[in-house]
Amino acid sequence: LQALFEKEESITNTLGMVMTWIPTGKYRVAACEVTQADYEGVASANPSKFKGARRPVESVTLGDAVQFCRLLTEREQADGKLPKNYAYGLPTEAEWETYAAGTTLETAYVSYIGDRPSTTDVGRMPPNPLGLFDVRGNVWEWCSSGAARGGSYQSHEDYLNLAFRFVGTPEMKLEDIGFRIVLRQTGPR
Repeated sequence: LQALFEKEESITNTLGMVMTWIPTGKYRVAACEVTQADYEGVASANPSKFKGARRPVESVTLGDAVQFCRLLTEREQADGKLPKNYAYGLPTEAEWETYAAGTTLETAYVSYIGDRPSTTDVGRMPPNPLGLFDVRGNVWEWCSSGAARGGSYQSHEDYLNLAFRFVGTPEMKLEDIGFRIVLRQTGPR
């Protein structure tokens, strides 16, 4: 098991999420935002306004996202599917900027004139150069710092700049904020 995780390649976790290897950072990131099916499978709840198994989970707080990562880590480790020195978490803003680089608005589910009424299923738009979907658009993605990055289905104009950060309170639940997870080695073997 340890040897599989130490290979510098993408893997698929127990939820069926493709965890894409990011060579410049030596970690893996989910190819798609956490879906409602993924979230329900771990947290046994679905707070989302716009229901759909393949839609991104939204209306989650920063704490909800962190709790999901903790529960998934604990479950996979208990089932012998994840080495004890690996853990899921939220990306840092630097990690988000690394895997968002090269993502264009042509591959983003966003509003230019407020014309999108809701989220859409993840992975409907083409992937970015690293093979990640919806890095920009669909839902803002919580980062470990408490900022959300990437814009949402409601975003237009200034909010679509890659450098833009949405900073709210950790308790904030909005219908256009979800998250994507990363998988990192947390210590030696």
